[in-house]
Amino acid sequence: AEKSKPQKGYVLKVYQARLDRSVSIVGTMNPQLYVKQAGIEQRSEVASGADKSPKWYFSVPVEEGEVELGVVHKPLVLREVPVGSCELVVKESGGWAELFYEGLKAGSVKFSVQLDVATYSDPRAQYLSRLNDLELEREEMLYYKQKYKLKLEDFKRQYRCFTECRVKTEASFEFDSEEQSGRQDEFIKNLMKKIKAKTKEIQNSQKEIVLKRKALKEQEEKLIEDKTKIKKLREEISQEKRELEEIKEKMSSEYADMKRNKQKVKLHNKLIEKSKEKTKKPSIPGLNTCRNNSPVQSKTHRRGNINLSSSQPWEVLSMEMSTRRAYSSRTPNTSEKLRPPLHPLAGNSASRLISFE
Repeated sequence: AEKSKPQKGYVLKVYQARLDRSVSIVGTMNPQLYVKQAGIEQRSEVASGADKSPKWYFSVPVEEGEVELGVVHKPLVLREVPVGSCELVVKESGGWAELFYEGLKAGSVKFSVQLDVATYSDPRAQYLSRLNDLELEREEMLYYKQKYKLKLEDFKRQYRCFTECRVKTEASFEFDSEEQSGRQDEFIKNLMKKIKAKTKEIQNSQKEIVLKRKALKEQEEKLIEDKTKIKKLREEISQEKRELEEIKEKMSSEYADMKRNKQKVKLHNKLIEKSKEKTKKPSIPGLNTCRNNSPVQSKTHRRGNINLSSSQPWEVLSMEMSTRRAYSSRTPNTSEKLRPPLHPLAGNSASRLISFE
């Protein structure tokens, strides 16, 4: 039977980082490392106060493919802020990987990718991974050696400056022990006086701060009361506005009614004037004698119910009078009594004759 090929598993180790940009608003940064693959995210411990040169020695098991590696600033109170990130292809490798943020370089991270011995037991692979680790450790030792040399040179330079300054001061200021002690006492006294004055200033400032806080609290309470009063006044004003709008609507409706009544009164007066003008009839000779002798009344015909007001023409009146005289001389028959009366203004009045009941 053929041997089953073992699955390859890798271990990603991250040692340190050199960051080029600082994200913290106040103080130093607290960098944290994260490794993300296939939606699974793993994080290292927070290197608090490490600022731009954090160290982790963080190892994570990974599989073949791509891995996202990034650094984040983790403040105490606020949200985390990204510093930079990069993508790595999982294979046996190591060195420094550059971090980028929005297309700009943000620093670099030292890492190594090795085969996991528990999942893949190949002596050659173990040898290569071990050799890779040794090379990384050698690079790290060289880096720290150079760093130590720089610090040593800086310390030596500072020591030389200090010795030169000391020699100069000793050569320029040679005083007796008594004078030096007196000066020291005076210096100490002056210093104590300054300290006392500063302590008094600090105490006074603290008292002022307490008083100001109290005054601010009182002002806040007054502002809250004023706000409540303003709210009540606004509500009252809104109610008054509504009442005024209702009164305005009533006034407008009453005004419209008054206008209509005024127009009606005007029309009524006009009609009265017109009726008065119509009632004034012209004087015709012989009309009064005819009215007294005839059974026709002034306003309405007694039998025919015909209106003889000024609205009818005078020709109709004269015709009616003549017909009245003609019919008064005759004796009415029973057939004539049953005949319906004809009005001169009716639709079937072809002849201008009027018959009475």
